[in-house]
Amino acid sequence: SLHTTTFFGTSTPYSAKITTPNIMSNQTMPACIGKSLYLKAPIGYSEYSWSRNGVFISSSAVLSINQSGNYEVKVKGLNGIWSNNSSVYGVSFDFEGIVPVISKPTKDSLKTNTSFFVEWTLDNIPLSINGLNGIFITQTGLYSLKYFNTITGCKSNKSTDFQASHFLPQISITGNNFLCAGVENVTLNAPEEAENVVWFNSNSGDPIIFSKSLIVSDTGSYYILVFNNSGYYYPKSNSIKIKSGIKPATPVITFNPKKDSIIVTENYLSSNAWYSNEVVIKTNQSFALSKKDFSYSSIQFKSILNGCYSDFSNLLSLVELSIPFQNLNNEIQVSPNPYKDGELYIENIPQNAKTILIKNIKGEVIFAKNSSLDFKLKNIKLQDGIYWLEIITDEKTFRNKFVVIN
Repeated sequence: SLHTTTFFGTSTPYSAKITTPNIMSNQTMPACIGKSLYLKAPIGYSEYSWSRNGVFISSSAVLSINQSGNYEVKVKGLNGIWSNNSSVYGVSFDFEGIVPVISKPTKDSLKTNTSFFVEWTLDNIPLSINGLNGIFITQTGLYSLKYFNTITGCKSNKSTDFQASHFLPQISITGNNFLCAGVENVTLNAPEEAENVVWFNSNSGDPIIFSKSLIVSDTGSYYILVFNNSGYYYPKSNSIKIKSGIKPATPVITFNPKKDSIIVTENYLSSNAWYSNEVVIKTNQSFALSKKDFSYSSIQFKSILNGCYSDFSNLLSLVELSIPFQNLNNEIQVSPNPYKDGELYIENIPQNAKTILIKNIKGEVIFAKNSSLDFKLKNIKLQDGIYWLEIITDEKTFRNKFVVIN
């Protein structure tokens, strides 16, 4: 007699006729990438013949699968009879052929184009912001992700690592970080690429103003927080400390007839700078200038300890020093020199003169007139100091100096 115990709905291997086998799987379709997938035929047969898409692939009873396709199996009974091929068992993998891609649409964010749930990692450590297809860069490092199908429970392969640098705001200062006596404020600047900026003084911790720059008139340590249009805040910027600065004493300059030079009578620390019209002229404790040098009618001291300037020194009249005025071009003459009030005479005015200018020692225009070959200028009100007379033609500018003593 034949043993006819039923197995998976088929006859036993001892049946005279082998029933078409059923294929069993340890996963429902679509299967998950990265999880073991097995296909099984009924046990107890002498031989098995598996095919994928019509091509023989294995003769084992259990088949390990890592490719999608249409799978079939037939079995051979102990009586040497082969069954028909099983029904086709279609295998598919969720996210098969999909490799997530990370992009950086802005300087401060990462994004992937998907409607699936997203699991983000930073340096292979899971982030707590899963689910979003876009995130903000909070730290520098290697970002990666996987897609997650909440219906099938499957995850995709990991994306390629994305090296992202974190945006750290850096503020700068215009000038130095001392509030010098006589200087009411300094300006602090946020980086140009910062979208929305709020300023803080660590002395209080309260927000001051929303602006790209801050005019500071109080001491303290200042920093900014930057946030984007979605409300995300970046880490705190660097801090700039604003201190109080003491203005150096006003220098006094006098003429020393024995040394035939201009000297400074105040003593200052070494390695500081003397200025004339904002140009450094000396960088030590004291100095002497030749009386033949016309440039230094007054000077100013700047301390390197706090960057604060003194007031300008007294004005030294070149006439008092008996310094002869020169016609620098030997082409125009100015008289009287020194000038007090009344009429100022100009000799040798070029025929093609267009404009007559008078400038102070800083180069600022004090007086201007269209030339009509006038050789005298009347009732020009000028303060004590050194001035340039300039006559402008199409070809060149003629210049000469004169002094005013009221």
